[in-house]
Amino acid sequence: MAASLDTFNGDSKKDVDVAEVPSPTASVVDDYDSKAAKVAYRKADKRILLFYSIVYLFMRINVSNITNTAIINIDEGDGIKKQLGNLTSSQWAWVISVFYYPYLFAEPASTLLLKQFTPSVWMSRIMITWGAISMCQAATKNYAGIIAASVRIILDMHLDEKLLTMIKGSLRQTPHCVSLFSMHAGSIPAILFGIYAFFLLPNYPETSKWLTDPERKIILDNLPKTQPSSKARTWDVEQVKALFKNPTTITFTLIWVCHAIGGWGVSTVLPTVIYELGLTGSAITQLLTMPTYGFGCFCLVVFGWLIQRRIFQPWLTAMCLEVITCVCYILLIVIRNPIAKYCLLSIAISCSICIYPILWPERIRAAHGTTTAGLAIGLTNAAAQFSGIVGPQVFQSRFGPTYKVSYSASIGLLVGAILSIAASWYLVRKQDRREKAREEDAYGQAQQSGA
Repeated sequence: MAASLDTFNGDSKKDVDVAEVPSPTASVVDDYDSKAAKVAYRKADKRILLFYSIVYLFMRINVSNITNTAIINIDEGDGIKKQLGNLTSSQWAWVISVFYYPYLFAEPASTLLLKQFTPSVWMSRIMITWGAISMCQAATKNYAGIIAASVRIILDMHLDEKLLTMIKGSLRQTPHCVSLFSMHAGSIPAILFGIYAFFLLPNYPETSKWLTDPERKIILDNLPKTQPSSKARTWDVEQVKALFKNPTTITFTLIWVCHAIGGWGVSTVLPTVIYELGLTGSAITQLLTMPTYGFGCFCLVVFGWLIQRRIFQPWLTAMCLEVITCVCYILLIVIRNPIAKYCLLSIAISCSICIYPILWPERIRAAHGTTTAGLAIGLTNAAAQFSGIVGPQVFQSRFGPTYKVSYSASIGLLVGAILSIAASWYLVRKQDRREKAREEDAYGQAQQSGA
């Protein structure tokens, strides 16, 4: 009982000091598979994982609105591009890209602010402002208005990364009455989520009242030693210096940038690309995106399970998926059959969906310390926004319907992603071996001294 109280009061080995010490692997306790451990993690899944999954679902629906509006009513000659002043492909690409610049610059700070203000406060603030702005933004009627309103609102709201989803609600204007209904339907849940997060979202294991003392200790003891600590300082200059001196920072960033543009960039204009295959009209084309993303989610679950069971290796799996995507893009350049192109595009998107979730654990594991982990996560998330910044430029409709130029550029970027994955794999393994040798030396010295 005394050990449990010490854990709750922040005296656990996971808190201030040891949490900042590099460790190559997670420290798995013996009772990880015990009944008590399973109960503890099941509680955490129900209160945290389920909530964030639902919130993320609504957020992604809001984010994807901009790509879907591109082809709505285009068959009748009354699409959104015409309504906004006959926008060129370049202008429409900028309409999409402009939302991602604030995310790019604000994400590193937002991740650290999450620690500074606690998750419940900061996530609540994000969700409530997301819902409020979504309900208010229905006034833009032209290209200049969209660009100006987007940048101005994002700046007024402290450049928070989630505001890209708020602004996108303002583009659902076809027809206007449906747009207003959609905005309110999408924004009201966001505000309710924000209220729930403020009052009920748990912050840290130490302060989660729904955990018993033994369950709390199990969760804390099973966290990696490099796990950010609730008691550690938000900003540590030495950790910042160590982050930028670590070569994995460069290689992981290159993975995220190259894959964001080459692998995921097409997703920002996917309805348009599918529509230009000539399979069907704009309405059915919207539905054709569902099998693509559904198959991607299925693949992610399967690969995640195989990696969790250690049947597949994450680094090698990610490289193979990138190679498959390159092959699909090559075939998309040479094949003319629209059905075959749709199938290849679906496979490529499905592979791209899996890359980030597969590599995220390795990225976080390579970051040591609270400040380092927060900044690394923020910088990596920021790099991922190049999918929206550069992707729409690479896949402009003027390159369609074949998109040979776009696919060729994507192949080159994916080759860069593959090389970056290989380099990261090598550097992380080297770092693991070095830390393991250091721990063995420390253990040997402790044995000799009789500790």
